[in-house]
Amino acid sequence: MKTYLAAVDLGSNSFRASVGLVQTRNALPQVVAVERLKETVRLAAGLNATGMLDESAIQRGEAVLTAFRQAFSRYPLAAKKAVATNTLRLARNANVVKTRFESALDMPIQIISGEEEARLIYQGISSQLPLSNQRRLMIDIGGSSTEIIVGQAQEILALASLPLGCLTFTTQFFPAGSPITSQAMQMAINTAYETIYPVAHRFKALGWDCCYGSSGTAKGLVAVLEGGGYTTAGITRAGMEQLKQRLLRDGSVQLEQLPGLKKDRALVLAGGLSIMLAAFEALAIHGPMVAGEGALRAGLLAQLQQAHYASAASNV
Repeated sequence: MKTYLAAVDLGSNSFRASVGLVQTRNALPQVVAVERLKETVRLAAGLNATGMLDESAIQRGEAVLTAFRQAFSRYPLAAKKAVATNTLRLARNANVVKTRFESALDMPIQIISGEEEARLIYQGISSQLPLSNQRRLMIDIGGSSTEIIVGQAQEILALASLPLGCLTFTTQFFPAGSPITSQAMQMAINTAYETIYPVAHRFKALGWDCCYGSSGTAKGLVAVLEGGGYTTAGITRAGMEQLKQRLLRDGSVQLEQLPGLKKDRALVLAGGLSIMLAAFEALAIHGPMVAGEGALRAGLLAQLQQAHYASAASNV
């Protein structure tokens, strides 16, 4: 009988889900994604000045989770898990929202810590990479938090979860209808740098052999940098500086001028770019950063697979 697993990531900008099929490769069980779902919810945009998530954001989330539940119904799932990240960590009405989201999804939702989010991101990206003893730096810029991890093989050596997000930064520094100015961009970069710098020494002391960026911000930057000819491979500081100058010249994100950029990423490009520029500066990243696949959802699937087989073995 085929073993299907499902994972859901309720992020601050997008909700994502994956259905994975457990297969044996090289005598080892491995989860292969058979369906991936992603919808932009912009949950963090619904967090008002009093720390409450507004009704509009909640309803957007419920609609997406209902669609995920319907997609899951096509599979005989052996195990499933859903986690929520920074916006529900912050929301004062998180318990009420969580209950409504669980009803829409028809499964429990766990609000995880930033540290647990970082661990799952590392596990997820690593699960999609060849086995290696290289030391790896991973950066995941989400909608309202950024996770930084250095690890080697299966061991995490250092991690941090910081209150920096492409959606929250766009709202704060580049609100809709306002031009992208040099002053706003520098303020955003400085704010991100001041948040990353106090923890940067831990990662720089360890060092790394290769660097990966995961989730929408990194993938969006790779697409626009390569599509616009700003770099030939991955994310580089020089390429991002050129992109920054393009945004400042145009005063806005103009899709027709940025081949490779998707419409939903255009809305948060400036915020994500400012955080990534600050990360490169604070961490002294010199080589190119490549896109890491999997991230949080793949980490959840790997966790589910391990738990499923541990349970099966104990019942033998």
